[in-house]
Amino acid sequence: MELWLSEIERTSIDVDTTLRFVLYENLNGNYSNLVRYNAYSIGCAGKFCTDAKDQFNIFCLTNKPPLKKYETIYYTGAGPCPAGECQPEYLLSCDQQSGLCIKKKH
Repeated sequence: MELWLSEIERTSIDVDTTLRFVLYENLNGNYSNLVRYNAYSIGCAGKFCTDAKDQFNIFCLTNKPPLKKYETIYYTGAGPCPAGECQPEYLLSCDQQSGLCIKKKH
């Protein structure tokens, strides 16, 4: 997973400061899908390779399909989630402290 998250260190994401959101532009796909604002379930599995020393395979899935070009990765700003963006509302709410969409406690 570290390799996927390190994509952002090798290739930055261009941010249009006039917008309140960051769009996916077919770069850093693994990173972008793991940090997207509306993914609230992430599962990963890993396995050490027996043939190669110090190699490890990891596979992660979220509850959302892969981002398509120009979909929103996350919203910018220091405040909470934009109103109405934590969908579906019956399942998600906005955590005021982190500004992230979270699963409601039932």
